[in-house]
Amino acid sequence: MGECLNILSVKVILSLRIDYLHYLLECNRLLSLKIIGNDILSNHVLYELGNFSPIDAKAIIQCLIQHTTFNLEPALIDKLVQDLAEELGEVRPIELQVVGAQLQTENITTLAKYEELGNNAKQELVKRYLREVVDDCGTENQPAAELLLYLLTDDKGTRPLKTRAELERDLQVLVSDIATDSNKLDLVLEIFVKSGLVVLLPESPADRYQLVHDYLATFIRQQQEPKLTQVMAELEKEREQVKKLRQLMAELKAERRQRKISEAKLNSFLKRALMGSVAAGLVLAGLAVIAWDSARKAAISEINALTNSSEAFSVSGQYPDALIEALKAGGKLKSIDGKTKDTFTQMRTVTTLQQAVYLQPNEPKENRAIEVNTLKGDSPVNSVAFSRDGQKLASGSADKTIKIWDMTTGKLLNTLTGHNSPINSVAFSSDGQKLASGSADKTIKIWDMTTGKLLNTLTGHSSPINSVAVSSDGQKLASGSADKTIKIWDMTTGKLLKTLTGHSSYVSSVVFNLDGQKLASGSADNTIKIWDITTGKLLNTLAGHSNYVSSVVFSPDSQKLAFGSSDNTIKIWDMTTGKLLKTLNGHSSGVISVVFSPDGQKLASGSADNTIKIWDIATGQVLKTLTGHSNEVKSISFSRGGQKLASGSADNTIKIWDLTTGKFLNTLTGHNSSVNSVAFSPDGQKLASGSADYNIKIWDLTTGKFLNTLTGHNSPVNSVAFSPDGQKLASGSADYNIKIWDLTTGKLLNTLTGHNSPVNSVAFSPDGQKLASGSADKTIKIWDLTTGKLLNTLTGHSSPINSVAFSPDGQKLASGSADKTIKIWDLTTGKLLKTLTGHSSYVSSVVFSPDGQKLASGSADSTIKIWDITTGKLLKTLAGHSSYVSSVVFSPDGQKLASGSSDKTIKIWDITTSKVIKTLTRNSSYITSVVFSPDGQKLASGSSDKTIILWNLDFDDLLRSGCQLLNDYLIKHPVVLADLPTCQTPFRLEQGVNAKNQITDDDMKGLQNEQ
Repeated sequence: MGECLNILSVKVILSLRIDYLHYLLECNRLLSLKIIGNDILSNHVLYELGNFSPIDAKAIIQCLIQHTTFNLEPALIDKLVQDLAEELGEVRPIELQVVGAQLQTENITTLAKYEELGNNAKQELVKRYLREVVDDCGTENQPAAELLLYLLTDDKGTRPLKTRAELERDLQVLVSDIATDSNKLDLVLEIFVKSGLVVLLPESPADRYQLVHDYLATFIRQQQEPKLTQVMAELEKEREQVKKLRQLMAELKAERRQRKISEAKLNSFLKRALMGSVAAGLVLAGLAVIAWDSARKAAISEINALTNSSEAFSVSGQYPDALIEALKAGGKLKSIDGKTKDTFTQMRTVTTLQQAVYLQPNEPKENRAIEVNTLKGDSPVNSVAFSRDGQKLASGSADKTIKIWDMTTGKLLNTLTGHNSPINSVAFSSDGQKLASGSADKTIKIWDMTTGKLLNTLTGHSSPINSVAVSSDGQKLASGSADKTIKIWDMTTGKLLKTLTGHSSYVSSVVFNLDGQKLASGSADNTIKIWDITTGKLLNTLAGHSNYVSSVVFSPDSQKLAFGSSDNTIKIWDMTTGKLLKTLNGHSSGVISVVFSPDGQKLASGSADNTIKIWDIATGQVLKTLTGHSNEVKSISFSRGGQKLASGSADNTIKIWDLTTGKFLNTLTGHNSSVNSVAFSPDGQKLASGSADYNIKIWDLTTGKFLNTLTGHNSPVNSVAFSPDGQKLASGSADYNIKIWDLTTGKLLNTLTGHNSPVNSVAFSPDGQKLASGSADKTIKIWDLTTGKLLNTLTGHSSPINSVAFSPDGQKLASGSADKTIKIWDLTTGKLLKTLTGHSSYVSSVVFSPDGQKLASGSADSTIKIWDITTGKLLKTLAGHSSYVSSVVFSPDGQKLASGSSDKTIKIWDITTSKVIKTLTRNSSYITSVVFSPDGQKLASGSSDKTIILWNLDFDDLLRSGCQLLNDYLIKHPVVLADLPTCQTPFRLEQGVNAKNQITDDDMKGLQNEQ
C-alpha cells in the first residue's frame, strides 16, 4: 500500500467504521507514508461518510431505479424519504438499503400499496426483512436464529462484538439443545453473514460477529424482547417432547399389550356375569360404559402418540416411517365410533397424514418422492449404477467390495471381491453384461455379470482411480485418476489406447458423450476439459467454479454438460457454443454427484448436505428435495425409464426413490405476480384467483387446469368473490373499480365505479342481490347488482378498509380497517351497530362464523381475535403467527379456523380449545389469502410467490393416497403391511404386483387370527 501511495496517479481509498480507525495506526508504524505526512488520521485524508440528506436520498433512489424495470411512483418516493428522515431529519444508508430491498422483494411500487402496510410502513418493511433472513435459516432453525439476533444486541441498543464461542455459551444458558448442535449454529451464522445482516470480523485469536448497524440493534431489541420468554418456553417444551418421544412409544407398546389383556379379562368377566341373574344388568351396563370410556381414552392417547411420532420422523427426514405412523393413526381413528372423535384429534390426524403424504420435510416448495427401498451395507457407499434394463443395481463401497442387487426384490445377488482398497466408481456396459470398477488400489477391474467372475485387471495409473465410464457402444473405457490423467482403454482386450494429460490436479469425474467421440473430465483444478477421443486432443476448457469439480455428466443428446462442484453449485453448459446456460443454487454443502434423467428434462444432484435435489433443466428450479440419508450422498443414478433414482451414501446405505408417486397435492401456477385473493365456487368445482398481474384466473379443480383468464383491470386485483349461484364473479382492483363477470361466457357484465382509491375487498350478499366493497378511500359501498346502482355508502373508519364480510342472514356487514378497528353495520338502515377494538395494528381480514354468532378478525399485530356478535365482547385471542395475519376463514362446520400470514405459514385452529391443530408450511413467500372449499375437504391458499396451493383434507382420500405411495415398500416389507390394516384391501394395493407377492384377503384374515 505504501508503494501505491507514492504513485501520483493512484488513489487509495479505505472504507471502515469509526470504531476501527485505531487499526490504521499500524500503517504509521509499518509503512512509509511520507506522501500524507505519516499521519493517516489527519483531517485532510479522513472523510466521514454520514447519513443522506432528504434531497440526496431522493436523488439516489431516482438514480438507482432510472434504468431498471422497478419503477417507483413519485408520490411513493416522496413518502418513503419523508418516513426515512422522520426520526433524524436525515436518511440512514442502511435503513434505505433494507427498506428499498424489501420494497423490491414485495414489488411495492405505488403509494397506495405502501400505505396498506399500516401506520408505520417503514417499520413493517424492516420487520419483514428481518423475518425473511430468519426464515431463510429453515423452519427448524428459526428459534435459534431469533435468539442469535437478540444476543448480538444489548440493553443499550448497541452491537457488541461476540465470538462464536461466546454466542454458543450464551445459547447454552438459554436453550441447551441449540448450542449442542454445532452445524445448526454455523449454518445460521453463515446465512446471517451472507445476507449482510451480520458482519464477520476476522481477528486473532478468534473471529467475531457483529450486527451491521446500531439502528438494527434497537429495532431487533424492541421486536424480540417480548417474544424471548415465549420462544424459550416453546424451545424447552419442544426439547422435553423430543426427550419423551421414545419413552412415549415404549409406553404405548406396553399400553397396547396391557389393553389387550384388560379387554380379554373384561370380556371373560362379562360372559360370566351374563350367565348370572338379570339383576346384574345394571352393573354390566355400568361396566360397559367404563370399558367404553377407557377404550376411547386409550385410543385417543394412542392416536396422539402416533401423530407425534409421525411428525418427529418428518422433521428428521425419516421417510417412509413418517407416513407409516400417520397411516397407523389414521387407521386407528377410522376404527373409532364417530361419537368418540373430538375435533382436535380428528383434524390433527388428518393434517399429519396430509403432511406425510404430500410434504417433503423442511422443503416447503417441492413434491414428495417416495423411498421404495433401503439397501444396507457395512461401509460407506461411494458409487451406484443401474444396469441398462433397470433390473440390477451395482454399488461400490469403502469395504473394497462391489455388490449387485436385484431391483425387483431388493435382494443381494452377488458380492464381487478382488480390490484391496475402497471402490470409488462402478459403471455397467451398455448391454449389461460387464461391469467396470475403479479403486483406490490404482486398478480398474472388468467383471462378467452373468458369472460374477473377474475378466481383466487394468493397471497403469500411479494413484487412486476416482471415476470410470464405458462408451455407449461398450468398446472403450475411460478412467480418471488422482495422478491427474485420464486413460482410454479397449474394453475387450484391456489395452491402453491413450493417456490424456492437461489437468493440474486430480481428476474426479469422467463421462463419454452419446456417440462416444468426446469425453468430459472434471478436476480439482476447478475446470472441466472436453477431449476428442479419436485424436486425444483437448477441444475446450470450461471454467467458472470457485472450487473443485466433483462430477460431470452429458445430457442424453450430448447438447449440454452439467457438472457439480464443492462450491455448492451445479453449472449447465451448452456444448455447441461453449456458453454457460445456468447455475443451479440450492445445496448448502458441496455437490458430489450429478446425473441427467433419460429424457434430459431433469437433473439430479447428490450433496454433502445429505440430500438429493431434482432440478427442472428448462427453468433451473428445484422440483424435489429428497431427504433420508444421514450422511453425504456420494453417488446417484437414474433407472432407464427415469422413474426411479438410486442414491449411495456415506451412511452405508443405498436408497431407491420412486419419482413418479407422491404428486397428489396440487399447486396451481400461471400468474406472473403475487396472488392476492382466492375463492371457491359454491359447488367446490372451480377456484378463482386474483393477482397483482391485473388478471383473474378461473381453475378447474378436477384437472388443476385453468379454464379462463379474465382481463380488464389495469391495476392489481385485490379481491375476488363468487356469487351464491356460482354464475358470476366480482373483482375489486387497485384501479378503483369493481367488475362483475359472467362465468359461463367469461364476458364482463358491469363495471362499478365510485371509489376514489383502490378497492381492497368485495363480498356478495347471501341472496346474491347486493355487493359490498371496501376501499382505501375509507368507505364501504353497497351496490344493487340488478341495476348496478349504488345503494349506500358507509363511512366511519379513519383509515383504509381492508376487508368486508356479510353475515349469513345478510342483515349485517362487518368491516376491518387499517385504523385497527372492526365495525358492524345494519344493512337495512346503514347505521353503525358496534365498533370492536382490541387489535394493536391494522385489521386485514374479517369473517363471520357459519352460524353468524361469531366474528374472526386477523391483524398485522400477528393475532386472530374471535368476537361475540351479539355483545361485541372479545371471546378469544389466537396467538402463534410470527408476522401479520393476512387472511382468516372459518371451516364450513364452524369448528375450525384457518389463518394465513406473512410468516409464510397457514395455521389451522380448534375454535373450542384455541389450540393450533396444524401449521402448514409450503409457500416460499407470504400468504395473502386462505379459503375452505364448501365441503371443508380442501383448503386453498394464495401467495405472493405467484402460486395457489390446494391442501387436501379429505381423510379417506389421504388414507388411499398414503397406501398407494407405500405400495412397493409394503410389498417388500410384509411385516409393516401386517401392522397397517387400512392398507390391506386389494383396492389399496395397486395392481401389477407379482402373484407370489400379492396379499389376499384370506391371507390377511389368517394373519389377523394369528395376531
